[in-house]
Amino acid sequence: MKSLGFALLGLLCCSVLGWADETTDGTTPPSSTTEEGTSDDENSFNYFNYKDTTYALSLDKRNWFDAQCYCASHGYTLANIPTPKIQMSIMKFIYSIDFSDLISLVLAPIWTSGTNRAAIKQYTWHSSGARVGYSNFRRNPQGEEYDCIAINGITGYWSNVNCTDSRYFLCEVKCPKVEA
Repeated sequence: MKSLGFALLGLLCCSVLGWADETTDGTTPPSSTTEEGTSDDENSFNYFNYKDTTYALSLDKRNWFDAQCYCASHGYTLANIPTPKIQMSIMKFIYSIDFSDLISLVLAPIWTSGTNRAAIKQYTWHSSGARVGYSNFRRNPQGEEYDCIAINGITGYWSNVNCTDSRYFLCEVKCPKVEA
């Protein structure tokens, strides 16, 4: 019975999770509409999967705090980038996005969950609480006044920027492993 519960949870997480229905081509799944005919999903997203994680890249801008809340309200968190392999998979996905959307991503780096708001001299991934070990900052961010990490959609370099700026954001959700 326990295995059946985990299997159902895995199916929910990876294939029918609200606004992040799994797609194979990275396109935005259709959003549902209300009785008035308006979309109940204010955001546009592109999706991709890497190993046991589904990512949703917003094509709408929010500040870091609102992005955290928006991701959380849909069962996601802002994305962590703990390894070079994950960074490469994110960049590969971004490069595959439609050119008109890609132009927008060049002009405004994308929010991650990285921040040093809890400890000025130490960046952590807010979503997991883990310290940032792997990093891809273009220059050393220590001593700069901004607290939140954003990733450049073209170069992949990270920067620490003002958390109240409106930017695109990347959400993630880990799908539990299903045991037979």
